[in-house]
Parts: sequence; C-alpha cells; structure tokens
Amino acid sequence: MRKLHYLFVGLLTLILLFAGNSFSGETQERGGMTKTAPMNVRWDTFKATDLLGVSLETPLHEYIGHIDDLVINPSTERIDSVLVKDIRGLGAEVVAIPFSDVSRGSQTSFVYNSSEDRTPFSGEMPYWAYHFDQLSPMPEGSYRLGALQGASVESKEGNHIAYVDDFIINGDGHVAYVVLTDVGGIENRMVAVPLGIISRKDEHLFALHTSKETLFASPAFRWSDGTDRNYAADVQRYYGLQPYWEAR
Repeated sequence: MRKLHYLFVGLLTLILLFAGNSFSGETQERGGMTKTAPMNVRWDTFKATDLLGVSLETPLHEYIGHIDDLVINPSTERIDSVLVKDIRGLGAEVVAIPFSDVSRGSQTSFVYNSSEDRTPFSGEMPYWAYHFDQLSPMPEGSYRLGALQGASVESKEGNHIAYVDDFIINGDGHVAYVVLTDVGGIENRMVAVPLGIISRKDEHLFALHTSKETLFASPAFRWSDGTDRNYAADVQRYYGLQPYWEAR
C-alpha cells in the first residue's frame, strides 16, 4: 500500500511539473507574440479619389461643404488635411481642414468633428461657427491629390515607366500605398508601391527610387487587394520597408 502511495505521489508530481512547463512555454510564446504583434491600427481603407466631391457635414448632418482635394504630407505619408469648398458664407474660397477632425459618416459623406465643443447659433455661417478662419495653412512641400493623379513616373534613367492612378488611404490617414498604372508601357497594368518609393520631380512628374526591374517584377495590383492589410504589408516588405503599423 505504501508503494502505491509513493507511486501515486510521484505521478502527481510529474503531472504538475509537465503542466507547469507547458504553461510556462505557452506564456513565453504568447509573450513573444505580444512583442511582435502589430500596433492597434484602424484598417478601413478606401481609394483617395473616392473622397473627392463627398459632402462634409456636422454631426447633426448639416451640410458644410464638399471635399475638393486632399493634402498629403510626403514626410509622414499621411493626409494632413482635406480641402473643402462651397462653404456657406465663404464663396469660392477653399479651407484646409485637418484630416484628424473628420471621419467617415457614410459612403457619400464625411463628418466634421470640431476640436471645440461648440454649437453654432441659428443662422450663423459655418465659416465663423467652426472657426475655419483660424485653421493653419496648407504645409509647404505637401502633395495635392489633384496634382498627383495622372502624373508621370520616371525610372532612374529618366524614362517614363508608369502613371500615378490613385492612393489607397487607411482610415487613420496613412497612405497604405500608391497605385501605378500602365506600368512598363502595358496598358492598365497596375502595381502598388509605397509612397516613399517615389518623389516629386516636377508638378506632374515623379521619380522612382528603385530599379525598374524591381517595379516590373512586383505582383500586379487588383482593386480587391485594397482592403487586405496582409497585401499592404507584403507591398512594404517587397520594397524593403517595415509596415508603419508594426513600427515602434
């Protein structure tokens, strides 16, 4: 009986040791995953051109104006602001509203979330009601989408190799990548590249900062890829870059 007791105690000890090691290994594995897990990032992508002409409204769905253009900061690879026109009380003037102050309301509208909790007086013009006259001017060196779309892209050798078609924008304002078309002279062949791979050489001319062979060998882009974060990560890594949502 005593032998059976010792045998039982020994088996119980082994079971506890095994369970402890398994739990420790699982904890380490999860800890490792946590260390490499991507930062929490909003992944709600859309084509940049889909914003053009879209209405900008108050949270109460009152019309303010419509989005006329986007301002992209090449150093941060983010949308700095949206250019809004047809604002009541402002005529044909355009106002640059920080992208961080707008959010998607529907497929046909964006909502302006004023940085100040202020309700306009009855009949007050939106321009004054929301202090649009106090907004910062558009940063120097920024890209305007209207000037980018259709711009030519040159190789390092100075040869035309593609056109800028559109930008895939994430809901947090980051440019996930640029979509080039007619790549290598092949009509409608689209390729996605990080914004940092090209830079403006002239108003409607961009230069490619990688070899044309690398560009031509990249996988073809389809619009259905635009909502796939894994695809966006593959684009960044293909060009030797780390996806911004994984950066620390």
